[in-house]
Amino acid sequence: MTSQEVRQFLRDSSKLIKQNGTKGWAYRNMYDFVAKEGIEFNFESNFPWIKGPPSQCFANAMTLCSFHKNIRYVEGYAFSIAFPMYHAWCIDEGGKVIETTWDSMGSGYVGVIFPKQYVKKIVAKSGEYSVIDKWKMHWPLLTGEHNYQGLKKEMEMTA
Repeated sequence: MTSQEVRQFLRDSSKLIKQNGTKGWAYRNMYDFVAKEGIEFNFESNFPWIKGPPSQCFANAMTLCSFHKNIRYVEGYAFSIAFPMYHAWCIDEGGKVIETTWDSMGSGYVGVIFPKQYVKKIVAKSGEYSVIDKWKMHWPLLTGEHNYQGLKKEMEMTA
């Protein structure tokens, strides 16, 4: 499945899955957020990195970008084995995927780049890795409480 097909999967899933109580939200669900704000990534970086533990993609990606100034944290959906999975990875300076968890590169990635400081703040506040699926915090990115466009501008100004 290509990145374009992953994006189409997200659009289709967004229409099919309705979260209760989302009237007035900026995005109807996680699929909608990533479909609208995500970027397609297709190429694997040759950045030297030892994979982190399985099923710890959010922590693995955060760990890598914490140690390297020019590595960025990305969260979204990537295709592996049978269907697109909620996942986190990093990108290098050229925007190429650094797969921090899976043994082999997925075939399609669509994800949202987040400022490192925002990720650190959310992890510190919630005690859990991942930024988008913050149900215990009532999904601040999906509701619009945390404005992604503002975060995006912040990233552009610090780049």
